[in-house]
Amino acid sequence: MKFSQLVSVLESIEAVSSRNEMTAKLVELYNSLNLQEVTVVSYMLDGRVAPLFVDSEFQTSEKTFLKALQSLTSESVLDLRKARGDIGTVVYYVLKSNGSNMEVMEVYELLWSIVNARGLGSAERKQLILVKALSDFSKLEGKFFARIVCGSLRLGASVKTLLDVFSFLFKGDKSVREELDKAYGVSADIGYIAQVVCQNRSIDDLRKIEVKPGIPILSRLVERAKSFEEITVRMGESYVVQPKFDGLRLQIHKSVKGFGAIYSDRIWFKYLKQESQAGLFGGDVTQVKLFTRNLEDVTQMFPEIVEAAKRLKSESFILDSEVIGWDSQRAHFKSYQDTMLRKRKYAVSKISADIPVKSFAFDLMYLDGQNQINEGTESRIGKLSLLLKSANTDILEAESVRITDEGALKENFSRWVEAGLEGLIAKLPSGGYTPGSRNFEWIKLKKSFMSGLSDSIDVVILGYYLGSGKRATFGIGALLCGVYNHEKELFESVTRLGTGVTDELWEKILVRLKPLVVKKIPRNVIVSKILEPDVWVIPEVVCTIEADDITKAITTKGVADTPARGLSLRFPRMIEFDREKAVNQVTTVEELEHMFA
Repeated sequence: MKFSQLVSVLESIEAVSSRNEMTAKLVELYNSLNLQEVTVVSYMLDGRVAPLFVDSEFQTSEKTFLKALQSLTSESVLDLRKARGDIGTVVYYVLKSNGSNMEVMEVYELLWSIVNARGLGSAERKQLILVKALSDFSKLEGKFFARIVCGSLRLGASVKTLLDVFSFLFKGDKSVREELDKAYGVSADIGYIAQVVCQNRSIDDLRKIEVKPGIPILSRLVERAKSFEEITVRMGESYVVQPKFDGLRLQIHKSVKGFGAIYSDRIWFKYLKQESQAGLFGGDVTQVKLFTRNLEDVTQMFPEIVEAAKRLKSESFILDSEVIGWDSQRAHFKSYQDTMLRKRKYAVSKISADIPVKSFAFDLMYLDGQNQINEGTESRIGKLSLLLKSANTDILEAESVRITDEGALKENFSRWVEAGLEGLIAKLPSGGYTPGSRNFEWIKLKKSFMSGLSDSIDVVILGYYLGSGKRATFGIGALLCGVYNHEKELFESVTRLGTGVTDELWEKILVRLKPLVVKKIPRNVIVSKILEPDVWVIPEVVCTIEADDITKAITTKGVADTPARGLSLRFPRMIEFDREKAVNQVTTVEELEHMFA
């Protein structure tokens, strides 16, 4: 397929508001692609060239892109950017070419050339690549190329949307979604899933996709409870509890044979620079990779965890864990904020010395060639315990306690809170590890339930208000925050927040939000009329907040037909700005309704 044909479809998708229409257009698009194109288009729709767990960021700012564009026009591109509000629209305005005639695969390779332009002088090399490409592209090609590279495609074609599309490719409806969810859950590579779907249109092929070290699994999620009594009612007479850490979720993968054999059949692998492939092949090369719950590869950031994993006496495994900063002098856990200082690519040795960490493993999904996710919780924990019994200072087993009465539940809760942890997680002893799912087989109870709400709330920023008085000087006075409607894939307004923010943090917030400003409400956002902000932003920034209470709007017909089912927060206050969490993992409308109940 020509790139010009692809961007014409993207333009038509941008014009529709109905998710059903978008799905229908994408089904038609996928039916017209060959197998290679199916794979790479699945990445490009997410503004990428590879899955999230592959280090393949463009690392190209709008500033670099605008410099390249400036060489093609006498007008000020900075003024155009301010006037038109979107890098793609500016490119569309500037370009004059009739079109590049490039194939989709040629553009994919061009995108990789930008990714691989790294090191000294990379900005200049990227600029040369961009100037050449923009000189050839038509207006529409340039518009979407710019949005892909600058991370502002935002068509709303999420992984969930694509899984719907793949189900339609199979059966003409959504009846295959459960199988697709399972496949993506154990192999979080949407391009690979697309390739398997479109190769033979065989559900049997889909079912053969299995857990493999080196390919992250979607983290299992946890429901929340507001009291000890609720846990007792939901869990029954006997269950397992583990401490609730406040750190960084870390999936630990190890294979003594390396991951090369697994990665080699993925289309993106051949484009990785040779130094990125080093160590992935070879019979005696032990390879360890670390992934966050957002599927980000953070292997280089935690060298002590990598070395500890290599020392464990097992040929291959996948562990679910929480990494948390440790103050050895005080024998106490560090705060979440301190732990997150470790999440950086540079000066790793120094920060490692300043903030040592420990990883507390609480589950096991794969061991020595055997998938474990269908085993019961206690069975997995037992195998994990055997694996970790060879004492090792940096990967520790999270404590697991069998509970048979509420007194023991309260005792362990108090003990872990006094140790500086958040609370506990209760688990049914027989349940499997279901990737990406959230149900009451796993329930968390946090210490914050004792004051006001049963838990803090993760929200996404949807816009902001200009403020008055002193805050008018900042250009921002309050934030519009929303929660996630999982069923509709929408972010819905729930509160206006202006408390718990220092002057210094307001400045930081404004800097973070400025590149996300758009002229009109984003297509995946619903906001109550009375909460409409002065400035809209793309929903990308997650915050953790607390509030005194939740209220619900009522009409004579019952619950008002408003965003978040009429729920709103009383006296919200900021706890953590720019949290390390994907926007579709913030608190859901359903969770908020449960908290309200």
